[in-house]
Amino acid sequence: MNTSIQDRSWVEIDLAAFARNLDFLKEYLDEGQDFLQIVKADAYGHGAWEIAQTALKHGAVYLGVANLEEGKLLRIQGIRAPILILSPSLSGEISAILDYDLVPTVSDSDFARALSRHLEGRDYPIHLKLDTGMHRSGIRMEQAAALYSEIENLSGLRIEGIFSHFASSESDAEYCLYQEQQFYGFHRCLAREATLYPSQQQRGHHQRLWQRLQSGPLWDLKLWIDTIHDPAIAHNLQAVMSFKSTISQIKDIREGESVGYNRGVEISP
Repeated sequence: MNTSIQDRSWVEIDLAAFARNLDFLKEYLDEGQDFLQIVKADAYGHGAWEIAQTALKHGAVYLGVANLEEGKLLRIQGIRAPILILSPSLSGEISAILDYDLVPTVSDSDFARALSRHLEGRDYPIHLKLDTGMHRSGIRMEQAAALYSEIENLSGLRIEGIFSHFASSESDAEYCLYQEQQFYGFHRCLAREATLYPSQQQRGHHQRLWQRLQSGPLWDLKLWIDTIHDPAIAHNLQAVMSFKSTISQIKDIREGESVGYNRGVEISP
């Protein structure tokens, strides 16, 4: 008797297609510009470890996860690249964050002070998240300068990166531009301070990483708005995930009949 069991439904991930997509998108990066690969939520079901390994082989210098547990798992699986926790962390997670050499996102002074106390003078990287309009997490723009100044004066903390998150980059170009202006307005404000107070430059101010999350606005924002619906762009990006299933039954449904609970689907001419 044949005892083999065939999967009823499954997902296939084409890592070669993912690598080709990466190589295509990298053409839009400026010379010397690096990129962070998001692998949160198991890389959106694509396999965090597999996507991370492929991205790192194709030039990623950072990985982004949602929380401590996701970063911890990648460390246990042998990933040694820098890992940024994108969401706010809890003070009770600080010890584990440091143990697993993860980079936390800071968006409030309470967490920043708690982290500083744990560091005991160590030089440790953090990233500051600006809320430019998504209003989910991050420090509001009117409070950002004060938090930035406070962090700069806390022992052990080194602001390695500053980032934000677009709310609707696929559908609302006007709001995306507004967020862009908010983000780089803060950038220009810091640049002016560095000019007025040269000691800031000695602390590496000009070397900070500036990130805008979502692959949509990866390239120049005006170019992105003009080309996001360009068929030539879509043509060069390949599907990475495929959903497949085994057919269990084929059934004829007559006109006027219905299917399922509460007759949810009615067959009409």
